Amino acid sequence: MIVAKPMARPTRAMGFLRGISPQTFVYILLFVLLANVVLLPLALVILTALNVGPMNTTADGLSLRYFVDQWNSANMPEILGNTLVFAFGSTAIAVTLGVFFAFLSERTDMPFRSVVRIVIPLTVALPGVLYSIAWVLLLNEKIGVYNTTRARWRAWSWWRGSAWWRSYT
Repeated sequence: MIVAKPMARPTRAMGFLRGISPQTFVYILLFVLLANVVLLPLALVILTALNVGPMNTTADGLSLRYFVDQWNSANMPEILGNTLVFAFGSTAIAVTLGVFFAFLSERTDMPFRSVVRIVIPLTVALPGVLYSIAWVLLLNEKIGVYNTTRARWRAWSWWRGSAWWRSYT
């Protein structure tokens, strides 16, 4: 005769997770990941700027000397002007392109509309390092696709002797 025994309660190997829902665990895991990827480098940049980080240059300790030196430098008006031009210019371009593609993907029946809905947010998701690597792979003097293709063609004499685009100058 087979007798059914009551099932024992499952025990958890990690007692500190008892009572935490899977959703909360995922949030905690994402926060730890975010802290390592964003908050830790940000803290290191701030500490180094205040001369107490791992790359402190003087024995003075906590100091705002770098900020004061930069603020009082002769080229500060030019730096501020360039920053404002870049900020307003990039914002104007981003808003214009964003409105254009939002209109195209939502209000028209253009082909590949679902692809546009997927690709446009990817431009925000890709970090700047990947963009930099991509541009180097395209425009590098020795391995860049543009310059190696140009070197193979060599049809025009005014292209000979130098790279079409120098990425490091």
